[in-house]
Amino acid sequence: MKKLAEISLFLTLALAVVPSMQTAQANPVPYPMIAMPYEYIYANITVADNGATVKVNGTYPFYNHGYPNVSMSYPLPQDSANVTVGIDGNVAVWKYSEANYSTVLGDLPVIDWTVDPAPSEFTVEVDYEHAVPMIGRNFTYFYAMGTWKHLTGLYSKQATAYLTADINMESIGENQILEVYAYQIVLDPETQQWIWEPQNCIISRIGNTFQASATVISDLFRPIKGDFLLTFRKVPSADVAVSSIVSAETVLVRGHAVLVSATIQNLGDFPETFNVTVCANTAVINQTQITLAISESTTITFLWNTTDFSYGNYTVSAYAWPVPGETYTANNNFTLTGVVHVTISGDINGDFKVSLSDLVLLANAYGSKPGDAKWNPNADIDSNDAVGLSDLVILAQHYRQHCP
Repeated sequence: MKKLAEISLFLTLALAVVPSMQTAQANPVPYPMIAMPYEYIYANITVADNGATVKVNGTYPFYNHGYPNVSMSYPLPQDSANVTVGIDGNVAVWKYSEANYSTVLGDLPVIDWTVDPAPSEFTVEVDYEHAVPMIGRNFTYFYAMGTWKHLTGLYSKQATAYLTADINMESIGENQILEVYAYQIVLDPETQQWIWEPQNCIISRIGNTFQASATVISDLFRPIKGDFLLTFRKVPSADVAVSSIVSAETVLVRGHAVLVSATIQNLGDFPETFNVTVCANTAVINQTQITLAISESTTITFLWNTTDFSYGNYTVSAYAWPVPGETYTANNNFTLTGVVHVTISGDINGDFKVSLSDLVLLANAYGSKPGDAKWNPNADIDSNDAVGLSDLVILAQHYRQHCP
């Protein structure tokens, strides 16, 4: 059984005149006759938090030999809206029939229209949209194909249906899986029981869109039997992640403390309690236990005191420890861009010495405070949220010094 997406429609054909069969030696061909060797079905399904909807387009090329006009019938889901029927690009007038079409999901209403006059070749297009029902834990898309129960006067050596469905998931993680199953639903004529036959299909994914495609081929000299049904659901998964980490300063005077913040998310389908560890190189500088509801995020903020750290460059990273059942862990770790320099007072550019280049940086930021365009937190040597005379004095006291 292969996986896919879900669909809902079907085509029947009723001829205004019952054809008489012409005698022939082998594989007699009826005359007059009409053939529909192919049908092309495209379903665009959108899944949001409040449910799923589908826009369906069916394209049906016909070959007509001998009929002056043709009456057609087409089943639709109960809640179909924005229904249009086109014949060779021209809008056709349709109406609801008194007939119903019986399916595994219940009776469907039927619409009728007439092709008059009927050319030797013509193409019918049907468009409509409707809600995709949730049955149990699965969204269920149903398409009623041309069935042996309702087709009359239709001749094709072999009929082929090409079905494609795009399933657009507005909220699904890159690691999450869409579970899709496709079936051909056939009514047993003897038992009158519905038989679910697994249908092969191909599944592909680009971003948040899953595409399911299937080809259904009839037996020789028989129309396609049964209907097509697609079920799909997002497989529940566990997924916690670190989405960012920020240090208020990237050049620190050894012995000073700096504010570090990390944003943590729960991208999975279960509430989670887990630990987050923040390190400078391999040294743990913070560990916090977090509880997050589904789709919730939080930011942890703490002071990193550098008193016990040697002069040097430090890579700061945050790691969310995997929770039970989590298989995708690529987003559990986040590393600060660049490094944090633990250095001497007056060193603003992080080269472990106090020189003219630092004085230039301080001069450029002089008189600024947080939020100003020229604010440079590394030039705030005394950490009083302002670059001023006190910072210049400290730089002057350490001018031409360097780390041991």
